Amino acid sequence: MRHKICIVLSWWGLVIIAFSLVAAKQPSNEYRFIASSNSGTLEKEINDAAKEGFRLHLLSDTFADAQVGVVMVRLNPVAVKNEPVVTSTQYEYKVLGARKVATMRKELDDAALQGYELRGVTANASVMVFTVSETIAVLERPVGQTSQRYEYRFLTSVREKELQKSLDAAVAEGFHPAALSVNKDNNAASFLGFPVLRSDLIMERQIGATSLPQTAREYRFLSTFKPGTFEKEIKQLCRQGWRFHMAGLLGVAVMVRDPKAKPEQLYDYQMLIARRTGTVQKELQEAGSKGWAYRGASGIFAILEQEHNAQNPP
Repeated sequence: MRHKICIVLSWWGLVIIAFSLVAAKQPSNEYRFIASSNSGTLEKEINDAAKEGFRLHLLSDTFADAQVGVVMVRLNPVAVKNEPVVTSTQYEYKVLGARKVATMRKELDDAALQGYELRGVTANASVMVFTVSETIAVLERPVGQTSQRYEYRFLTSVREKELQKSLDAAVAEGFHPAALSVNKDNNAASFLGFPVLRSDLIMERQIGATSLPQTAREYRFLSTFKPGTFEKEIKQLCRQGWRFHMAGLLGVAVMVRDPKAKPEQLYDYQMLIARRTGTVQKELQEAGSKGWAYRGASGIFAILEQEHNAQNPP
């Protein structure tokens, strides 16, 4: 059963990768896939690829002993025979791995002081008892960049209302959601028995943006373990003018809207449930032919979006 869970929760990452490659429509691009459950090994392999001109394109959201998957891209490489590929900007990466929230907060702040920008956060966790989960964050900076550009706030809670309260407070200070993930909470209950899951939301603010901007947005966090309820809540919110912003595993998402705009429905949503891997390609193509666009994934289902009442072309 353990291995079945790993497959179900991690295979959507591969679907996203394939979908991204098709959507890019740039056959001259090169892609490299890297996977590891060790943060140190992952950092080394990402930086080795970066030295060859690759840049981080996608970080998978993983759980249940699945390795962290990373897709690197090298855009339109122009190689000269027997010489390395030359790109305009080269990047370097830092991968943070921490079992304690306080440790991750400190390491995130330290990396930001060194000029790094957050590119994604995920979990290295197990549903088995007597195991401890790890939060993994990947950060990026241009080579030579050492001045701080961003600051971060790491929000976490096992309760939806508590995280929403922290989210509202951070937004009021000029922060906005940068990455969302689900992890097993390292408390006694999770260690000894059934896992208690928490939601991790990292907020980002540019240095100098200490006040709420004029073009402020408001955000709504929602969390549920039932796919049907998840889809229902998203559709209810979109009728009030909300739009999907980002998602994490197991039915967590952040919605966004302009508080000054008229609260009317602008988008429609549907969830594509992953029941059989063999039919995913067909279902995605059928949805695309009807005007639906892929916007993200949460566990075993994809989130598709299109403008409300619009006659979108395939």
